[in-house]
Amino acid sequence: MGARQRLNSIHVNIAIAISALIGLACQSWTVFFLSCLVLIGLGLHSGDIRPNRRR
Repeated sequence: MGARQRLNSIHVNIAIAISALIGLACQSWTVFFLSCLVLIGLGLHSGDIRPNRRR
């Protein structure tokens, strides 16, 4: 596993952990899934999560 994949998995795991805390605080699976999608989407948009190589 390369460095890019390790960093991507760390970012996704952190997003899931933060979403779990938010979902527990609200006691809602819907809030968990929505916050997870938002956090991963923000990571993709900001470039922290890179799905493919830069050319």
